[in-house]
Amino acid sequence: NIYPQITFNAMTDLLRLPNGNSSDNDKKKPTSTDGPTTWPANAHSYDILHKIGQGAFASVYRANCKPTDLSCEGSCAIKILDLEHIDTNFVDIRLEVQAMRLSQNPNVLTCHTSFVHETTLWLFTQL
Repeated sequence: NIYPQITFNAMTDLLRLPNGNSSDNDKKKPTSTDGPTTWPANAHSYDILHKIGQGAFASVYRANCKPTDLSCEGSCAIKILDLEHIDTNFVDIRLEVQAMRLSQNPNVLTCHTSFVHETTLWLFTQL
């Protein structure tokens, strides 16, 4: 790997949005009306149902948000990137996540929330 080593906590810091919001431990409002009203930022709040896609550095899964006091039940897609096996610069990943979170274009998937879980980065989008 030609990129400098980075800790997973540093990756979480890189995912902070320019306006000071963080992708870590936040609850995000979805853009669609058929999903949960908030998106929990921890892996235990989701039931992964099955894999729906595979790329070079990530897998995409269909999942359901577990109902809690802070969210309602809903379906989503989770893109899980293995941070130990990527050859992409972490800054490039940050820019992609920020573009997904800030975009209002209907042709661009909106990232509802994202967080680092163990050695993976989880990105949540609509199905």
